[in-house]
Amino acid sequence: YYTATSAVASTLFSPLGRLFYSIRNKYASGGFVDTWIDVGAGDGGYLLTVPAVKKIGVEISAAGRKFMSKLGIIAQTPQEFLRGRRVAADGISFWHVLEHLDEPWIYLAAAKHQLISSGIVVIGVPNFESIERVVCGRRWFHLVPAYHLWHFTPQSMTRLLEKTGFRVERIDY
Repeated sequence: YYTATSAVASTLFSPLGRLFYSIRNKYASGGFVDTWIDVGAGDGGYLLTVPAVKKIGVEISAAGRKFMSKLGIIAQTPQEFLRGRRVAADGISFWHVLEHLDEPWIYLAAAKHQLISSGIVVIGVPNFESIERVVCGRRWFHLVPAYHLWHFTPQSMTRLLEKTGFRVERIDY
């Protein structure tokens, strides 16, 4: 997955990936920052587009961490992120990660510890109240119990963030 070299797949999906990353950056810092952490960083593709001096990718996959290291991204295991010393990050992103975690509140508490006082957390999760979920019902793409352990609504995500010390500034769909 991290070392696939299919020219067809690369040609078809690279522009789409860049589009998604540019949309994500719109929600992120909006400008140059010193330090950015991406939890669930995969191969580091998103971090490559983040305008930050120091980029840290948190990834469960050893292959993903190895790939990021080759790209010059600081790679951490989830355990290193959870127990690590404070890095004073300007921003931390969780792009479709929290719904997969046994205890997402632990990761949010760690994020709170890792941020500077004016830092931000940007989260993307499936919305259980979305029109897509209502229309598709039990056939909704994100309704996969083996992988999506949590299903968030804007209200439940707000409560989770507030309980871990964050203030919600904006919710977007």
